[in-house]
Amino acid sequence: MKPTEVTLCRKRRALLQKLAGLSLLLHGSYVERFSTCARRRCACHGGHRHGPRSYLALYRKKRQRQIYIRQGERTAVRRGLRQHGELLKLVKQLTDLNVQLLRIGRLAAEAKAAVRRGGRHE
Repeated sequence: MKPTEVTLCRKRRALLQKLAGLSLLLHGSYVERFSTCARRRCACHGGHRHGPRSYLALYRKKRQRQIYIRQGERTAVRRGLRQHGELLKLVKQLTDLNVQLLRIGRLAAEAKAAVRRGGRHE
């Protein structure tokens, strides 16, 4: 293997290891909103609404779902949403590396090596 090939394969393995660190990954949006309650005489009906309350908005089965986020979970949810952005960057970088390996005829060899190391290849 040429030095360029070794470097590409090494970078590829490093990116794949970074993927494993994205354990809080969430794909959605963080939403804060104010609301009114069901009590008729509550001040929230006069303009002093309750909140802000935090929600994770995501799409499932072509419909938006909003999941209430408890105060203690807000930091973890925000981190998970940032990890989604990191995932997209990693996927782009992996794609670029795989295209380079494809152009020099090493992509198939890398796939076989991954299977031998216990990885999956489909």
